[in-house]
Amino acid sequence: MDKKDEKGDLDEQSKIKRKYLFVELQKINLRQEAILKQKSRYNWLGSGNMKIFHTITRWRSMQNMIKGLKVHNEWCEDPEIVKKGVKECFQKRLSENVSKILSLGNVAFPTITEHDNMVLTRNFSEEEL
Repeated sequence: MDKKDEKGDLDEQSKIKRKYLFVELQKINLRQEAILKQKSRYNWLGSGNMKIFHTITRWRSMQNMIKGLKVHNEWCEDPEIVKKGVKECFQKRLSENVSKILSLGNVAFPTITEHDNMVLTRNFSEEEL
């Protein structure tokens, strides 16, 4: 079909069929590529790398674990006391006045004038569109 098309000897129905077959070939290639990618992932995680994968996962889990906290200025590793300390801390924080917590000191933020605000929020005219 390709050679006939290059010569210009391909009729309209054959051209449509050729395009259809080309699209189908692309779909098959994409599926095959996806399968190969999945197989490569399986091969990496399977076999000997599974031990490395689980070792890394356990190590990260241990690094992310909270082993203890200072509760009432004393280091504590007892899970129940740590839970109570965390709960008390958040209850205290969430019950405080928000303005007391959000103090930015003397930081000056840029502002716009009332005139700038009016210019920015007015409706567009026909000419501006």
